[in-house]
Amino acid sequence: MVEFDWDEWNLDHIALHAVTADEAEEAYNDPHRRGMAAYNTTTERRWAMLGTTAAGRLLFLVYTRRGRAVRIITTRDADKAEERRYRRK
Repeated sequence: MVEFDWDEWNLDHIALHAVTADEAEEAYNDPHRRGMAAYNTTTERRWAMLGTTAAGRLLFLVYTRRGRAVRIITTRDADKAEERRYRRK
């Protein structure tokens, strides 16, 4: 079971994109998720991925790992190019 690191900052940030923590966690746990390049900060590595929620909403997530926990930095609806990438087998 994946442990997620949520606080007011990242919950408020994903809410700006009308995404809930439950949706972000569902997308992260999508067995068909697709990883992709992201960026690094001066203090930690960031990863990106595409995944779907239980309702079928395709999300783009940026996250990092802090110890054993996954901290979702931001998430939003995937754009058309990202949707095509996700649908490719």
